Amino acid sequence: MYGFACYMEDNQRKCLVLPKKYKEWITDFNYPLGFVKMRTTNGQVFEVKVYELANFCYFYNGWYSVVETLKLQSGSWLVFQYEEALSSFRIFYFYDNIEFAPSDYFYYRPNGAFDKPDAMHINRLFVHHKMDNTIPNYPVVIRGPGKLKVFVRMEVFDNQLYITTGWDRIKKKLSITDEHMLVFEMIDLHNFDMFVFNCSKNADLVLPPELYAAAVKEEIEEDVISISDAEDVDEVSNRTEANMLPVARNEETIPIVFRVDNHFRCLKIVDAEGNVWDVQVGIEAPDGRFYIKNMKNFVKDKKMVPREEFTLKFVMGKGIFLFD
Repeated sequence: MYGFACYMEDNQRKCLVLPKKYKEWITDFNYPLGFVKMRTTNGQVFEVKVYELANFCYFYNGWYSVVETLKLQSGSWLVFQYEEALSSFRIFYFYDNIEFAPSDYFYYRPNGAFDKPDAMHINRLFVHHKMDNTIPNYPVVIRGPGKLKVFVRMEVFDNQLYITTGWDRIKKKLSITDEHMLVFEMIDLHNFDMFVFNCSKNADLVLPPELYAAAVKEEIEEDVISISDAEDVDEVSNRTEANMLPVARNEETIPIVFRVDNHFRCLKIVDAEGNVWDVQVGIEAPDGRFYIKNMKNFVKDKKMVPREEFTLKFVMGKGIFLFD
């Protein structure tokens, strides 16, 4: 999971200056140069050009359309999550007034006016908007980079909402400092997904170094996946129901959702001879179209034909899929 963040100044409506190290990321992380797709959290798609000039890169052609359509204001925080499978960016945008933030998201920056040493302050506007003016007092599961899964509790002090129990563990596990921004997606009332970015206005804006090598994995416990074997983004939209992937757990074939949240989940398929295929999954859009990388190698090696169904057994403890 890669990404960066930018603070939009007054003069950045027609172009956006990208972090100084973007040119290095083109080589190191295969970041795009030239025209690239940009997707919002509600499914809007824009095309902008990454333009290189002197020692900097910019979002140029098409960026003004993004600013006008999303009504981005000066002083906005913009977080771009790189979708490697699609060579595109997913954009989170936050204004000074968080009421205008994407509906399922909120962000946190340490050392705020209401912060406490052992608790994380949550803007009440977000909670009121998503929870019908109620304050949760039940545990919430926060899933973060790697295998991080922390049960936290929300409590109210001095009429302000905080994450208390579990916050210290998150800070220590991910080395959270005042330079970081945490972006939370509310999956439902009991589950939040968390993304961590370095967002100092004066620093190179990249993910914390300790997260570069983290394999982004989750326990798979949900309900349906529709996938395509397409190696090209345009082919994904032509998928059919024949691309449904049955998966087994506890000797019973059941459908399972791969919640990928627009970034990779790394999977391993192991056959009876011990051969291993590394498969990566990325989502194309909120309507459920998926892009699968390296699945063609697995299908070709097993001499499968179009529309052939196959079953994988998911091993919860090891995070792998077995193919008989």
